[in-house]
Amino acid sequence: TELKLAFLRVLEYGQDFEEVIKFRLHELCTRKMDCIYLDLPLSNPATQHMCAAMEMQGFFFGGVLPEISEGDVLRVQYINNADLEIGDVQFEFRYSVFGFWFRLVCLSGS
Repeated sequence: TELKLAFLRVLEYGQDFEEVIKFRLHELCTRKMDCIYLDLPLSNPATQHMCAAMEMQGFFFGGVLPEISEGDVLRVQYINNADLEIGDVQFEFRYSVFGFWFRLVCLSGS
C-alpha cells in the first residue's frame, strides 16, 4: 500500500507555534497520515529550542536539507502508529539512519 505523507514547513515562529503544530499533528494523525515531515529553518536561532519542543511531541531527526526555500532546513519526522518492518525502511539521507535507529531503540523502550 502507498504511504500517506504530509509536509509542514515553518517560515517563522510565532508565540503559538507549539499549539499550532500540536493541532496540525492531531489533525493529520486523524486523517491517518503515515508520516508527517516538519521542516524547521536552521537560519533561525529559535530552531534549537523549537526542535526540542517538537521532540517532546514525538518528532525525531530526519535530515538536513540544504538550500530549501530561504536556506537550510532541519527536517524532523513523526511516524503515526505505522507498523514498520526493517525491510520497509528506505533512507534518502545518510544521517536519517541515525534518527531511525534512535527512535527504534531509544524511544521504543527497548
